[in-house]
Formats: sequence, C-alpha cells, structure tokens
Amino acid sequence: KYAHQACKHLEDTREKTDQEKLELYIQKIFGTTFISPRIRKQINTYVTEYGYTYSGIQKTLHYYLNVKKGNFDIAYESIAIVPYVYNYALNYYLALWVANQNNQNKDIKKPEVKVVKAYKPEARIKKRKISMLRN
Repeated sequence: KYAHQACKHLEDTREKTDQEKLELYIQKIFGTTFISPRIRKQINTYVTEYGYTYSGIQKTLHYYLNVKKGNFDIAYESIAIVPYVYNYALNYYLALWVANQNNQNKDIKKPEVKVVKAYKPEARIKKRKISMLRN
C-alpha cells in the first residue's frame, strides 16, 4: 500500500477521523476488511438525512452490542438498527456524562472488603432406633 516505510509509519501514527473509526468498528463487527455498499449508503443516509454524527453511529452500535447485548444477523450486513436505538444510546451516554460530572470532585473511597467463608452444609440423618420387640 505504501512505497516508503516512513509514509506507512506516518499513516499508522496519525489520528483517525470519526468516519475512519466508524468504518474500522463496523469491519470488526462483521469480520470483513471492507465496508459493503449497503452499509456505506446507510451511513451516508444517517449523516445527511437524520443528522447523526459518525461518532454517534459508532457509539450507538457499541451501545446496542455491548450494553443491550443485541446481536446482528451478519448475513444481512446491515446497520439498520441505528435509527431505532440512536436516541436510547444518546440518553445512556448523556446520563454517563452527567454522572461523571457530578462525581468528578468527590472523593469516593472503596469500601473495606470482608472475606466471609461459607461452609458446605452437611446433612444430618437421624438414625432410627430399632426396637428389639417385634410383634
């Protein structure tokens, strides 16, 4: 891809744009080395018509997969779930940001951990007394 090692090193060390980060994340999700035309069209639609950002789409996919434990049918190669989950992801990340801002100046100490040993219960079976007198 690059003729010079110095050019490759510059490319590897530069900061990636939000669009490139989104594309790398989608490639990781679907296990491919390229973005399919269908997904590229969906991204362009979400950005131009819906006003979503590239980082917002990436965070929405992360929210859906890792927080909500959703999954994609990889055979369809589509990110059509984004418009349905975008506002939920936005509220989730906003709540995280607000909680972080509220707790930023607080000194939070970890509670002391006590180790409690739990023993396996043993069954105690009473032995029956057998009488010597039989009828």
